[in-house]
Amino acid sequence: FYFMQGIAPIYPIHRHNADGSYVFDEKGNRVYDHSQLRPYIGRFNPVEEGELDHSTFDRDAISSRSYMEITFMPELKLRGNLSYDLSRALSKKRYNNIMGDQPAGYLQISDNRYSTITFNQLLTYKKSFGKHNFDFLLGHENYWLQIVETDMRKKGMGILGIDEMSNLSIPVEMQSSTDTYTKEGYFGRVNYDLDARYNLSLSYRRDGTSRMAPDKRWGNFWSFGAGWNLAQEAFAQKEWLDELKLRASIGQTGNDLISWASNSDVDSYYAYSTHYELGYNNGDYPGVRLKELGNPDLRWETQTSTDVAVEFGVFNRLRGTIEIFNKESKDLIFGYPLPQSGGAEWINKNIGKVRNYGVEFDLKGTLMSSKDFKWSLSLNGTMLKNKIVRLPDENRKDGIEFAHTKYEEGRSIYDFYLKEWIGVDPADGVAMYRLDAEKYPSLSDPSKPDNFVGVGKEGEAATWTKDARFAKKHFCGTAIPKIYGGFGTRAEWRGFDLEVLFAYQLGGKTYDRGYERLMGRKLSSGSAMHKDMYKAWKNPGDKTDVPRLDAGNAGRYDAERSDRFLISSDALMLKSINIGYTFPKMWGKKFGLEELRLSLAAENLFLISARKGLNPMMNHSGVTAYAFYDYAKTLTSSISIKF
Repeated sequence: FYFMQGIAPIYPIHRHNADGSYVFDEKGNRVYDHSQLRPYIGRFNPVEEGELDHSTFDRDAISSRSYMEITFMPELKLRGNLSYDLSRALSKKRYNNIMGDQPAGYLQISDNRYSTITFNQLLTYKKSFGKHNFDFLLGHENYWLQIVETDMRKKGMGILGIDEMSNLSIPVEMQSSTDTYTKEGYFGRVNYDLDARYNLSLSYRRDGTSRMAPDKRWGNFWSFGAGWNLAQEAFAQKEWLDELKLRASIGQTGNDLISWASNSDVDSYYAYSTHYELGYNNGDYPGVRLKELGNPDLRWETQTSTDVAVEFGVFNRLRGTIEIFNKESKDLIFGYPLPQSGGAEWINKNIGKVRNYGVEFDLKGTLMSSKDFKWSLSLNGTMLKNKIVRLPDENRKDGIEFAHTKYEEGRSIYDFYLKEWIGVDPADGVAMYRLDAEKYPSLSDPSKPDNFVGVGKEGEAATWTKDARFAKKHFCGTAIPKIYGGFGTRAEWRGFDLEVLFAYQLGGKTYDRGYERLMGRKLSSGSAMHKDMYKAWKNPGDKTDVPRLDAGNAGRYDAERSDRFLISSDALMLKSINIGYTFPKMWGKKFGLEELRLSLAAENLFLISARKGLNPMMNHSGVTAYAFYDYAKTLTSSISIKF
């Protein structure tokens, strides 16, 4: 998808002669075009690659569950649960020796083994004294994970199609690794219920993780909850009231999931210790180099969650839940940048405190209900706010700036911080941005023409510039929608059922990198452009928001990263449609069947958004790429048989 969206439409799949006819090989097959001279990803042709390259993935899995239970008395039981999971995956990736960036051919074989053991022991005691019901739990748990990975790579392919290492002549890389992670926990819980009217719950657990230093690896977490079933009270005995419950809880949980500070996509199992990487040899002498600094002061991330909710049902038609929540996360673990002069670029640190709070609701209503026909509607939504409560001391004054955002206390981690786009100068078609007079005062003074970089010497034009290097950044919206959720409907009639579900979000903004990459000049790149480039400025006086196409200095900043590429995140997607039919049981009994059902399901059938094809609901960061225009539409049919 990346290749197809990026390449200019002037390049063909197959080669052509000067008269436009196809070029054929000696076997009469059309010859693919993968010219090295093509400026856009020369030597590649994805259609040809699909025929010549090959990738396989085989996975074997073993999963076992066992338990032992001892009953000392009806109320007191001891249970042990043991689970073991083993997954082994073998993958082969062949890169052909005809085209692409591996002209000699290349083969990669990877063997990965993942195994886990979970063992817990649970002591439970349940007892009722009249209307008083108690449930006690004491437990202990061990978790063990081991990952063994082996990777081999060679080049110099002899015969295309034989995917074995003996078919290649030159070793490129051979490496292996073994990672082990363990976690241990002690926990307890007490539940109390009084006559199905009032309930209380109290829990406590202490967890230890091997990811952190011995003196930092243990964390203590707790929770408390209470509920009141008001519908059981005399004052709430109303004919129209089916259910009314009030519940509240507060509690802490811990997170020990740590990624490499320099690569957030890869887990780090030893972040408290400094790492060195093997394989950097000097001839026959083994060599190592510093990979990442460890932080022995790392500790658990802690999330404290509070919520208050009402559950209700009225008129035997409408049921729902309305919840107010607040979640505060402190000691957040992030990769923190370091001066490169120190030899390490990143280190994991506990930095800052973040708060997420808001309201969510879930409503389900029955529109019609009879013996043969039922029809219901559902609606849910979340209104979320995010706030940075505290940053590290060294960053509290100036914040922490990233490519599209900036962290400041009192703001959200999802607030965009970008250069301010002004528009296109109708006089010459050059892009204009807000001039940062505070940061560059000597370049912002019209009385000093030798240094002044503004557009005009007076008025609003004096605050604009055509040199994006001196553009001012500002906070320009958030990626968080004002509300997001889903709605749907379900109908049943004489064995037939139909269910339709939608997802929606309203408010917020998205930075469309996919669109950004298709805009502006592309010098000698051979890449595609968006059709909006037809709107580019052409003559003095033209009013447009697309700068002129200019290969000189005037076109250098025509597609600078700025709030120009922010777009509304409003979106509506038809997530799924399910149609099914369950045959009458008497039909199935004739064939010894308990149930027979046919169904057809379709997913992601259409999307409505501010820019055609853009799916802003794919993540919450608000920064999209090519992949956000590529959502899968699926159609599934199934037969369900129960004996």
